[in-house]
Amino acid sequence: MAMPASFSGRTMLAIVALLQISLLVAGCTSSTDSNQTAENLAASLDSAAIAQYADDIAGLIEKNGGASTPGSSGFDAAADYIATKLRSAGLAVDDKPFTASTDSANSVSLTVNGSDIPAYPMPFSKSSGQQGVTGRLVMLDSAGCDNDDYRTAGVRNAIVVVNRGGCSFHQKQSYAGRAEAAAMIIVSDGDLPTDWTMTPDPPAVLPMVAISREDGSRLRGMGEDANAVVVLDNVIRQLDSRNVVARTGPDSTEGVLIVGTSLGIGPQPNPAGAIYAAAALIDLATKFAKTKPSKPVVFGFWADSATDTTGSRHFITSIAIDARKESAYLAMTIADTRGTGITVYDAPAQGEKLTGAQSVSTTLTDYLKANDVSYRSAPADESPNAAGFPSTGIPVTGIALTSAAATDSRTPLLLTPAKASAYAAARWAN
Repeated sequence: MAMPASFSGRTMLAIVALLQISLLVAGCTSSTDSNQTAENLAASLDSAAIAQYADDIAGLIEKNGGASTPGSSGFDAAADYIATKLRSAGLAVDDKPFTASTDSANSVSLTVNGSDIPAYPMPFSKSSGQQGVTGRLVMLDSAGCDNDDYRTAGVRNAIVVVNRGGCSFHQKQSYAGRAEAAAMIIVSDGDLPTDWTMTPDPPAVLPMVAISREDGSRLRGMGEDANAVVVLDNVIRQLDSRNVVARTGPDSTEGVLIVGTSLGIGPQPNPAGAIYAAAALIDLATKFAKTKPSKPVVFGFWADSATDTTGSRHFITSIAIDARKESAYLAMTIADTRGTGITVYDAPAQGEKLTGAQSVSTTLTDYLKANDVSYRSAPADESPNAAGFPSTGIPVTGIALTSAAATDSRTPLLLTPAKASAYAAARWAN
């Protein structure tokens, strides 16, 4: 289409300049609005309301027998209370019960030629019983992902050592079991693992433990036919439980922020801290819903405890998230209500592009710096509530109140994890 003759070249340049300025102002306004929304949300968290939520939850647990582990009457009463509060705020809530397998290790140890080696119990392994399994070590040079690896090595009645990777843990132990191995040791590609897991189905056929790469090298230095004893005395049970999960924002499976904490209050180093974290997340979620976010945000109260991640594992396996690296899990933890230290768990780098969790952890630290709050940084996999999210491709970040030093349980820092999480969630979604 031809321009009107009255539009000179100089006039057109002026119009283009005005359009560029308008777009720049619009972008600045959008950023400013997002920041203001985040600041307002963080400031709106109410210590009195949170304290009341915490007292209510503690009272319900006490009234229902005092136990608060997933599946107990106290846990169910607390979950009902939280779900009601979230629904009253207009949030879509899923608290349907589920049945899951849990694994608890009564004892785990690895002894080779009389020397103790730190070992991690592979969840849902076959139990060795209290006496353990004794056998000669057979070292595979491979990851043990083929039946022939075990047949040619002659692993019958032996404890076979394989490297991590190449195939699933289930496949490794299944192949070794067919060759009549007695147990399996998996060598990590780094430090001693703390969060490896397997699914309970199909049932494992061997006791399995994992060791660090450094200790794997030690074993190989001992040579073939070293004598080993593997003890993995574990119990697998079926548990009826439920999470409380609230969702707000658009109905999308891409770029989801999940903010979560443990609802399975015990056993915990400080039950009051876990109760307060759940109470703070109620206040955050109910107020966040009013911000009308443009991106999906999920608030999760997991049927987890300090020693079990059944609830979060169930959630992870039941959700559909498409762009996982662009999504993030923000773990909010209050390890001690008397804490005087803040820890931010930094998401690991994954290439040049920031993951969703990296942008969230940056926003967490921005909030702390702006409010003159000192903090320490730690790797994301050290987060107490990281659960199994990293293994699904959803990167993790988090914030925690730790270090019991003050005597006043209502220290100024008590609200900080919730306020920083509120700020980060609002910046993410608006």
